[in-house]
Amino acid sequence: MREAQQGRPRVETPGLQHSKRSDGSVVREVLRFPDGSVLRHGFERETYASGARRALRHFERGEPVGEWTEWYEDGGLRFHYVHGPELSPQTFYGPDGGVRATGGAVEGARQGLWRFYRSDGSLAKEGEYGDGVKAGEWREFDADGAVIATRSKS
Repeated sequence: MREAQQGRPRVETPGLQHSKRSDGSVVREVLRFPDGSVLRHGFERETYASGARRALRHFERGEPVGEWTEWYEDGGLRFHYVHGPELSPQTFYGPDGGVRATGGAVEGARQGLWRFYRSDGSLAKEGEYGDGVKAGEWREFDADGAVIATRSKS
């Protein structure tokens, strides 16, 4: 499996173990089975080459669940959301800390109304997602908020 190729567990016995990439950038908890196969299970911690935290994710028996968070290398929040079967709000931030996008997701796939913002905070575009795919009418705005384009996605 992919996890087995990217890192070697510290202990070669079945059960919950830690696995990491050779460069140490990703440390994950995995379930190792007697046949040698593995599943992500527990927390996955990712760092930048500098050692600064990059991401914290949670898996249960190979499936993404719970809180997921990513940061920029300087420590600023990139996004945070709860991965699960219910609609969870998502906000993405730019390196300057300003909001870049807002919307919701179900099982990690964008769902419902999403809005995207410029670095000055003005609304750039908005539209609907269905199961992670753009759907319906999408509108683009100029910096003063006037609609400059409308497109239909299907």
